[in-house]
Parts: sequence; structure tokens; C-alpha cells
Amino acid sequence: MQQLTSILPRVGSSSRRPTEEGFCLATIQVRENESLDSALKRFKKALQETGILKEAREHEHYEKPSDKKRRAEAARRRKMRSGR
Repeated sequence: MQQLTSILPRVGSSSRRPTEEGFCLATIQVRENESLDSALKRFKKALQETGILKEAREHEHYEKPSDKKRRAEAARRRKMRSGR
């Protein structure tokens, strides 16, 4: 049985993700007679659920605190408008 694993350096302190030695892990077991496409689809879903990709994108470039506030405020406004 094969295994697909993603190991990325852990950034920040989030207790919702399983960690091992300071790394975020997303692991799936490839089932017997399972196609690679379906295993990859499950793996991508596991990555999305753990938030690894989102966190990696957030830390791809430095964002100034003022830009973070501006982005958060814009998101809050969008959320308020869509809630009407």
C-alpha cells in the first residue's frame, strides 16, 4: 500500500493541524486498486481541509500590517453586503 504525504515547514502556531517535529502533515493511504487520479483528489482535499495550502500562499510574500488590516476590512464589508 502506498502513501501520499505533504510535509511543509510549520509557520505560526495552529493546534488544529496534526504535526510531527514542527511540520504540518497531510497524509492519505492509497487504497488497493485505487486509481492515482482518485487518490490525488483525496490528497488535495486533505490539504485543503488542513489549511496547508492557504497558509503557504499567505506566507509566499510579506504583507505589511496596514495591508492586512485593509484586506480584512474589505472582506468584512463584502460579508456584510452579502448577508443582506
